[in-house]
Amino acid sequence: MDFESFVSKANACETPEELYRLFTDAVMRFGFDKSIYSFLTHHHSVGYDAGHGLAHNYPEDWQKYYIEKNYIHIDPVPKNAFKTIRAFSWERMTKSTVLSSDELRVMNEADEAQLRSGVGIPLYGINNEIAGFGLANTDGKVQVTDDLLNLLQAYAHQFHINYLKLIKKEDREVIRLTEREKEVLLWFAEGKSLGEIGTILGISDETVRSYRKSIYEKLGANQRTLAVLKAIHYGLVHPYRIEI
Repeated sequence: MDFESFVSKANACETPEELYRLFTDAVMRFGFDKSIYSFLTHHHSVGYDAGHGLAHNYPEDWQKYYIEKNYIHIDPVPKNAFKTIRAFSWERMTKSTVLSSDELRVMNEADEAQLRSGVGIPLYGINNEIAGFGLANTDGKVQVTDDLLNLLQAYAHQFHINYLKLIKKEDREVIRLTEREKEVLLWFAEGKSLGEIGTILGISDETVRSYRKSIYEKLGANQRTLAVLKAIHYGLVHPYRIEI
C-alpha cells in the first residue's frame, strides 16, 4: 500500500481497531510484522494518560513479561524517543549510546522474543505530548535505511493523527472507577488472586469480590482479562505503573 492510499484509507477508518489493522498491513510491506503504539506522556488533549501498548501485535507472553518486569522504566527505546524527533533503528541506537546493563538486558531479551530489526518512531504533538511506535521483524532481516525510517515515520504520523481523532470523538459513556477499584484492577493485571489482593490491600476476600462485581458492571465485562483490557483502552489504568 503506497502512502497516498494509506492516507486516504486512514481518513476513512471509523474505529481505532480498523485503523491499527490498516497500519499493520501497510508496514508489513516493508517487512515489519510486529508493532506497538504507546502514549509516552499524558495526552490531555484527548483525555488519556500515558500508557504502554495501546495498540499492538507483540507476542502476548513478551508483553506480560515486559509488564511484570516493569521494563517501561528501563527500556532504552522509549527513553531515546525523548531525545530525538526522528525515527531511529534499535541497532544504531545501541551503537551510538552507552547503555546500562539493565538496558542491554531488555534489548537482548527482546531479540530472544523475536523482536528484531527494530525501529523506534517518536511522535510529537500539541502541548508537548509524545507518543511512539516500536516496529520489529521476527527474522531480523530488514535492512533499515534512512529513507525507510523517514517513510515509516510518515506512516506512523498519519496513524497517530487519525488515532487521536477517533478516540477523541468516540461516543462512549463516561466510566468512572474509584481509586480502590483501580488498585484492584491493577493487581488483576498482575495476575494476583482474590486472596493475594486482599492481603496486599489489607481487606477481606469478600470485599475484593465486591469491588470485582462493581468493576465488571461498570466496564461491561464478565472476566478479569476483559475488564483489564477495557480499562486500559479507556485510559483508566496502566498496569506498568505497579511497583513490584
